[in-house]
Amino acid sequence: MRHWTCHPFVAALPLGLVAACSTGAGGLEPAPDEGDAAVELNPCRGDDEYCGGECVDLQTNPYHCGECRHVCGNGFDCVDAGCSCAEGRTDCGTACADLDSNPNHCGECGRACGPGFACVHGECASDASCNDACPFAGGITWGCRRRFMYGSNFAWNQFAADFGGVPAWGDVGTSMNGAVRTDLAEMANHGASVIRWWVVPDFRGAAVQFDDTGTPTGWGGTLLADLERALELADEHDLYLMLCLFSFDAFRVTRRDGSAVPYPNLHPVATDPNKRAALLENVVRPLARTAEGSPHRDHLIAWDVINEPEGAMTGPSLYDDPDFPAWDGLEHVTHEEMETFLADVIGVLREESTALVTLGSVATFWGQSWRGLDLDFYQFHIYDWIDEAHPYSGSPTEYGITDKPVVMGEFPNTGLSSASYPTLLESWYANGYAGALSWSLTDFDWESARVDILDFAERYSCETSY
Repeated sequence: MRHWTCHPFVAALPLGLVAACSTGAGGLEPAPDEGDAAVELNPCRGDDEYCGGECVDLQTNPYHCGECRHVCGNGFDCVDAGCSCAEGRTDCGTACADLDSNPNHCGECGRACGPGFACVHGECASDASCNDACPFAGGITWGCRRRFMYGSNFAWNQFAADFGGVPAWGDVGTSMNGAVRTDLAEMANHGASVIRWWVVPDFRGAAVQFDDTGTPTGWGGTLLADLERALELADEHDLYLMLCLFSFDAFRVTRRDGSAVPYPNLHPVATDPNKRAALLENVVRPLARTAEGSPHRDHLIAWDVINEPEGAMTGPSLYDDPDFPAWDGLEHVTHEEMETFLADVIGVLREESTALVTLGSVATFWGQSWRGLDLDFYQFHIYDWIDEAHPYSGSPTEYGITDKPVVMGEFPNTGLSSASYPTLLESWYANGYAGALSWSLTDFDWESARVDILDFAERYSCETSY
């Protein structure tokens, strides 16, 4: 959220303060390269097909099985151009499961073991390894550990390129970018347990493919390979990922910015039932299935459905919160339209993934606005302009948020004008919050702030680590 600017004059609080703030694109968008060469339409040799920016064997590729972008997820292999279960696994419809050990299909398809139980030889049994030595009251539970969710926003190595790449600008995805491994190691070495990482903040890259009508036709580029690599790296560094699917940025007016990179707009996709269904089935579902099928899936702790949706919204709240701010440069939707879009995305995530689900709200001003969604915990952001109206020292209960745990999902590494980083963290830790993720590796002077970030993690080493 580093792209905030805010006028000092406040007509009324909190709405007047909100209305006085706007966003700009400055600093987010990399400059396009000049003279990008056109991609060869059929560059593959032999029987390989060109799918999603790479040459693949449709007979064996689990991401392009039989045809481009036909994904075999959840333990399925691609054999002779068809998705099938490997020996010893059972086809449970949406998953290819080992009935002896799969906690979601234990002994038979659809039989799930609850928290604290493992599937042992086809029977749900108390997990002897599930001893929570330091449960944090009111924290976020993952596996059998309830913790104060602690870490940082990555939020990207290259904006909109980490998942899928931006081929026209020469920006590669995580699976081909060695710098990402260094970045994750840096955060892990300075106390982070959870990392919030943006997937498709806008559509400049290859991650989502569109036809001439603006309908999403499938995922593209290296999206799924990047997801696999991200989870592998998270496991390597003992990190847990909160993957942020979309952002208000995707509601910017469609543009090309003088480059070969198109910028389809999320507005018509979110508001048109047919285009929305295409996005869900052709992009969100394959992404979630791939994550769930990964051997490192336990390191995906949560999906953050969208970053700061309120900025792309206009008009009144459905739940008596202040009117939405309608930030400049965006094509806005109503609360009802946004809620419908997000509910549909969450529905697919619930069907395909066991990870938790949350949403990155701008501020506690809109503390009631997402109570109609199937979320596991709330996540709010705070910067100086928010702190003036809703001080950091207020508890979730004081702000009327009592139905779900609350994580502070963005705040400056360097603290607020009113409180240092250590003061903020001690306040939230003692005052009913479920976690805190600072902003970010690439902003707000990480190099000096990382000392404080590590210090808090070391003082509460068990309570902040999954």
